Amino acid sequence: MDTLKRCRLLIVDDDELMRSTLQKLFVHHGAEVHVAVSGKRALDVLEEEIFDALILDIQLAGIDGFQVARSVRASSTILFPAVPILALSGNIDRDINERCVAAGFSGFFLKPSELDALINELEHAINPRYVCTLDFAALKNFPDFDEMKDLFRKTILATLERLNEAIRIEEGETVREQVHKMKSSARLFGATSLGELCEDVERNARSMPARERLKKILEINRLANYVLEDLESRG
Repeated sequence: MDTLKRCRLLIVDDDELMRSTLQKLFVHHGAEVHVAVSGKRALDVLEEEIFDALILDIQLAGIDGFQVARSVRASSTILFPAVPILALSGNIDRDINERCVAAGFSGFFLKPSELDALINELEHAINPRYVCTLDFAALKNFPDFDEMKDLFRKTILATLERLNEAIRIEEGETVREQVHKMKSSARLFGATSLGELCEDVERNARSMPARERLKKILEINRLANYVLEDLESRG
């Protein structure tokens, strides 16, 4: 199954068996799965990486799930504070739904009985930007598809390398130059979502806060790699 293909998940659960079970379940459905064993570790990871959804056990030791969710929503350092957060618990209290809403959760599910419902919710919660939009019809314009595919792959990888280096050393003008170059390559190959994202960064890079710019570059990295993956699967 690949109903969650390209969905990047962070599972936070301090029970090893449940953590392993969830990881295998989501991988089976095509997701890229990362795990954290505590609320503190989850918050640290979220300051460095972007995920399509956060699967969070409520009854964590130390910083519990409610505290984690509230911290994510209120954070100025987490890269994607609007990430969908889905609560898991083995117990149900009378006011659990109200408490979840108040903490900023996007949904609540009992484990293990409602895991199918959780899968369905994730399918609707993932950011549609990450669904591949490579227009293979556009590739028919190339008489030598294999040669052009190889050139496109090399161009995208080289541009990503220069773009990431520019972000690291805070070279704003180089960032604009590289996203402009990637925008042109993406549109040539029919990768419309990647082209639109690059155009957004190119147009707003100067006025964009550094944290927001980093978030956009992380999105570009992910989407570019998804496009390359689909291109390779095309054969």
